[in-house]
Amino acid sequence: MPCPARLPFLAASAFAAAIAAPSASADWQYTHWGMSKTQALLASNGALMPTGTRRERAPYIGLAGHYAAGERNFDAALLFDDGDDLVRVVLTQRTPRECAGTLAALQDKYGAAQDLATLRGASLLAWNDAAGGNRVRFDAAPRPNARNANGESVACTLTYSAPSSADDGL
Repeated sequence: MPCPARLPFLAASAFAAAIAAPSASADWQYTHWGMSKTQALLASNGALMPTGTRRERAPYIGLAGHYAAGERNFDAALLFDDGDDLVRVVLTQRTPRECAGTLAALQDKYGAAQDLATLRGASLLAWNDAAGGNRVRFDAAPRPNARNANGESVACTLTYSAPSSADDGL
């Protein structure tokens, strides 16, 4: 039985199982909150790459890569704090059609959102995944000109963080 706060991608794994037939999952999903950038990179088995950037303020994007949940594709970014501890995972999608399917899968998995806010004319939904030890946030309208770690436009974001994360945008 996994420790509730140890797997930020346990929710992503459960999400993948909820929206697709069981598929091979990469080792990088088995990171845990507080893991160092080096530990996460090694655990990724090549699925993540260092971004080569370190911002003056945390959290900063330390690792990026691709994540697939069945037929759904995401760009993944792992964010680290000042001490290089993993604090957030952000999955992005590029088209509204992809985002609609992801939102439907989240609602099927978690039910009605526990927190609801309207920002920039669109919904910001959040769920607590107690079993996975995660706070899950879906933003259907990221800030104007939002970009993923590769600099590409995004249509929505799915953010995983520890349940105690104060910076969940709500």
